Amino acid sequence: MLSCNAGEIIAIFFAILLGWTSPLRSIHILWVNLITDSLPALALGVDPKDEDVMNKKPRNPEETIFTGSLGSLIFNGVLIGAITLIAFQIGNHRYSDSIIHAQTMAFMTMSISELVHSLNMRSPEKSIFKIGFFTNKLLITSIVLGILLQIIILYVPYLSSTFSVYRLTMQDWKWIALLSLMPLVFNEVFKLFRRNRL
Repeated sequence: MLSCNAGEIIAIFFAILLGWTSPLRSIHILWVNLITDSLPALALGVDPKDEDVMNKKPRNPEETIFTGSLGSLIFNGVLIGAITLIAFQIGNHRYSDSIIHAQTMAFMTMSISELVHSLNMRSPEKSIFKIGFFTNKLLITSIVLGILLQIIILYVPYLSSTFSVYRLTMQDWKWIALLSLMPLVFNEVFKLFRRNRL
């Protein structure tokens, strides 16, 4: 949740710094914090135990909860913020006369990338392909449910007007899917290098 919230702050901060219109509306941020972040966080709370946990050295009781994870938190916050801004600029380029379209692309990219990022949080070292995608069915359910809720917001007229979002084309969805997978791809590569170094 911290890295996802950092991504939101970074996206809005740099948009303001660059003199752009905000890529996210207030209702988008509220929705992401209440729904998109919360569902995977609850599912991660019941993640199956790590079978190798007893092989690890005990943590120093004087360490903070951020020890060893601060770098990952900052990296993922910057990454999520960056891909949100990229989605916003792609929307601006494709629909130069529609800021709502660009904000919709940013909103969808941020929401779905945060859902995808929850897969990274299952282990700081092990690949999700080794852990198994379906060993935490509640997490997969929360991700699918989160994506379905995003789609409902887009295509139910009352909700789309409330959230100020625009119906997206298949090409838009291709960009969103590509960008939203970036947290998973980058973290898998990072974990691979980390394992090879140890």
